[in-house]
Amino acid sequence: MKPRLGLVGAGRWGSTIAERVYSGGIAEIAAIYDKDTNRSRSLASRIGSIAIDDLRGFEKVKDLLGIIVATSIESLAQVAMQIIELGFNVLIEKPVADSLEKVRAIRHMADRKGVIAVPGFIVRFDPVSVWIRNYLASSRESIEDLYLFRFSRRPPQARSSSILLDLAIHDIDLARYLLAEDFKPVSWKIHRVDIDQGLTMYAKHSRGYIYIGVDGVSSQKIRKVIAVLSRSYIEGDYIDQYVALKPRSGDGYKRVEIRGPEALLSEISAFIDKCMGKNVETPTLLDAEKAHEIINHILSNS
Repeated sequence: MKPRLGLVGAGRWGSTIAERVYSGGIAEIAAIYDKDTNRSRSLASRIGSIAIDDLRGFEKVKDLLGIIVATSIESLAQVAMQIIELGFNVLIEKPVADSLEKVRAIRHMADRKGVIAVPGFIVRFDPVSVWIRNYLASSRESIEDLYLFRFSRRPPQARSSSILLDLAIHDIDLARYLLAEDFKPVSWKIHRVDIDQGLTMYAKHSRGYIYIGVDGVSSQKIRKVIAVLSRSYIEGDYIDQYVALKPRSGDGYKRVEIRGPEALLSEISAFIDKCMGKNVETPTLLDAEKAHEIINHILSNS
């Protein structure tokens, strides 16, 4: 019998989650709630689920292992706290909440209720991220400088959300994940143009510097990470799914085509395993809190 999950949010991303879980066969989305009942009913009919009328309706659904919350950024925290208060395990899509204080409140409530609460930091589960993290773990080299690039034009409905909370949080968390340590922003600028926003940021970690460049402007979708190590560097491309390795001097360029499971399904599978008591690595709400501390520092000092 497949694990049974609930879903809150039947918009663009919630629908993507439901349809990929359904086609991937990793779980059953047993019940869906959205404040727009037409959306929830339409999505439920497409994947053989049921639409419920309010959040308490999840209590009537048998054997729910956990609930995925994929609502707007502004409502994530409120919905997640209601789900946790009902006693359900929860996967909360990024950025978990729209403020540091709310992330902390969610973490404390999850601890008090004794439920599994996982943030949706999907980039950690991308095969490129997994390959680089595993390479670093087996290498005698460590990252000195780290460069992360995320450029693509956001759809109009997303432009009302802060570029920090909507996009940059992915790269802030990815930097912490690859470095396996915290870091401190030292210089940044939030750019505002007629199309959208952008962010450039330099930060310092124990062995070197981090650069993060994010925008919602570029018509070309670019997702890259470059890690400069002591004797070599790694370039990871998240669009074309490859990793290139090259010594910092001399020959030896090597390109590795990356193959692996879809990041979204890996993320949800890890959440399921965690809820079933298996010893798997997942991001935590403390990771979300650390990312929000950096965002809060930037916003408070801009």
